[in-house]
Amino acid sequence: MKIQAASQAMTDNSLYQLSFNMKKSSIVAVVSLVVLVLVGLGIWYYQNSKSDTSTTPTITPTTTTTPTSTPVPVVTTTLSQGLFVNTPKANAVVSSPLVVSGHVDGKNRWTGFEGQVGTVQLLDGNGKMVTMGILTATTDWMKFPTNFSTSLNFANPKTSVGTLVFKNENASGLPNYEREFRLPVKFSTSSQTVVRAYFVNNNLDPKMTCEKVFPVTRFLPKTQAVAKAALEELLKGTTDEEMLAGYSTSLNAGVKINSLVIDKGVAKVDFNEALQNGVAGSCRVSVIRLQIINTLKQFKNVSSVVISINGKTEDILQP
Repeated sequence: MKIQAASQAMTDNSLYQLSFNMKKSSIVAVVSLVVLVLVGLGIWYYQNSKSDTSTTPTITPTTTTTPTSTPVPVVTTTLSQGLFVNTPKANAVVSSPLVVSGHVDGKNRWTGFEGQVGTVQLLDGNGKMVTMGILTATTDWMKFPTNFSTSLNFANPKTSVGTLVFKNENASGLPNYEREFRLPVKFSTSSQTVVRAYFVNNNLDPKMTCEKVFPVTRFLPKTQAVAKAALEELLKGTTDEEMLAGYSTSLNAGVKINSLVIDKGVAKVDFNEALQNGVAGSCRVSVIRLQIINTLKQFKNVSSVVISINGKTEDILQP
């Protein structure tokens, strides 16, 4: 009986020890598992943090701009493509008055519209506009080739070189139809004669009193016959730039000077019949006389003017 009890006690003790060992092993396993998980999480976090640091973009401040349409560039060339300039030639020495002439052949958007084929600007060496003109068609503008001509009046700029900038007659107004041609020129260094010619300007005389004319300045090659040169400028009429400023003339086209004599303060000027062809109305007659008289009286040696037509002073320029 005692032996059986002792044996039972030993069995119970072994079972207890085995249970204890199993619990201890389980705890170690759990702890080991937790440690492995923590180590794995640590490695994963470290790698992802390093990756994020290398790929995160730098944020820079930006400004908001209002979107604008992309401008259509003007086609500019130094080669004639549809427009051909006869005068002046490239790099020619030019002076006032400068006659610009040539033709367009209808290609590359160089066409005519309502009697003109485009415009021309004269720029100095700094790109500043000296003067401008309209390329007036001298032949039928609806047929090609279309000839054109204009005259530019200007004071010699301070720069020695300049550029003539031709622009086509773009009746559509579409930017992609605009064309431009540039021609280099050189400016004359010769002295100029400065004269004034008198014209009507309804912007300056809105009441159209028929009693006022206004001067425009013309720059000419040096000459001793300044009075005749001034009259010839008057007979040419207004330049394109002057016309755009509101100036106009009452004189007919085709008027010629037969003779001009200045003696003892009296300027006697004789014209051809074109001076009075088709002229009617007291207002127009008055303005024609004012234009001629004021143009001549700008000179100190002229105090009065006598106008004649083919030698006749009576019964001319009748209202």
